[in-house]
Amino acid sequence: MNPRSIPLLLLLLCVSSLPADAADKRVLVFGDSITVGYGEGNVVCPDHTSTAGYPSRLRSQLASAGIDTTFLNFGECGERTDVGISRIDNVLAVGGDVIIIMEGTNDVSEAVAFETTLFNLNEMMAKAEGAGVEPLLASIIPRGPDSPRDSSNGKTYTIADRLLEDAQENGWAFADQFHEFWDRPNFFDLYYFDQLHPNSTGYGIMAAAFLAPAIDALTRENLCGQLPDGPCVPSSTALCLNQGRFRLEAAWKNFFEQTGVGIAVPQTDDTGAFYWFDPQNIELAIKVLDGRTNNGHFWVFYGALSNVEFTLAVKDTESGECKEYFNPLETFASVGDTAAFFDSDLPDPD
Repeated sequence: MNPRSIPLLLLLLCVSSLPADAADKRVLVFGDSITVGYGEGNVVCPDHTSTAGYPSRLRSQLASAGIDTTFLNFGECGERTDVGISRIDNVLAVGGDVIIIMEGTNDVSEAVAFETTLFNLNEMMAKAEGAGVEPLLASIIPRGPDSPRDSSNGKTYTIADRLLEDAQENGWAFADQFHEFWDRPNFFDLYYFDQLHPNSTGYGIMAAAFLAPAIDALTRENLCGQLPDGPCVPSSTALCLNQGRFRLEAAWKNFFEQTGVGIAVPQTDDTGAFYWFDPQNIELAIKVLDGRTNNGHFWVFYGALSNVEFTLAVKDTESGECKEYFNPLETFASVGDTAAFFDSDLPDPD
């Protein structure tokens, strides 16, 4: 079970009360031949029109849960993450509500260092967030016992566990596809087409494992899309930090599915806070620092004083880039993002 996701039953209850504009969500699926659906039916590589694999099954399951979606398959057979990190820009330009990112199998096949694979996937997730597309990250599935590389799955296991840590730290929706297979008896004999690709039953397992995190990603509040362009103007719901360059807003959802927005509490030029219910009870403290002399980035730090679910949106009003931080229900979070917003212009010396 994915510890990052809200339990599926609760998600389905949430979906039953979605507003009408929740329909017709656009889902981009990005990855390699497993995303294409190779191993099922007559699917061959390259095939950019495939309706096989997990995407079509997941779309049907989402429809049964009350979420109408359009899936666009951007799988590319044989792709490594170093190629995907560039290709994803054009995919994100197509526009979508959610992008599912599952890649790395070919990195392992070609002996790419796992640190490189993790870095590339993290950059893809950051690009999705910067484009205003909610990312859903997935670990790669285990390899067969006769695979030419990593037949013991030690490297693939490490990648899966590190991706789970990255997802938890950054608040990303996450589908643990590796353990979904690894924890099943005789998984390779029952659910695989060849050493790397699932068969039809295996793709069904993948779709089911994607369902809960996909609902999570599709039903999140898209705060970045609601923040206005132009200079930051302080308001009851907006903090303007670091000489007013950054606009911050927050939205919350409690244990009873009630929702609301954070009320801004300005403190210093770099620091502010939000409360949800009571002005005497601060729920979230934030600061945005100029770290460009250190690494060329502005830094975002926040600490949650509540285990209520919330989304924090931070927008650079000069570049237009916006980044969301998600805190799931029942989680206390303290986050330091020292690579939040890149800006090569160094501040003027005092």
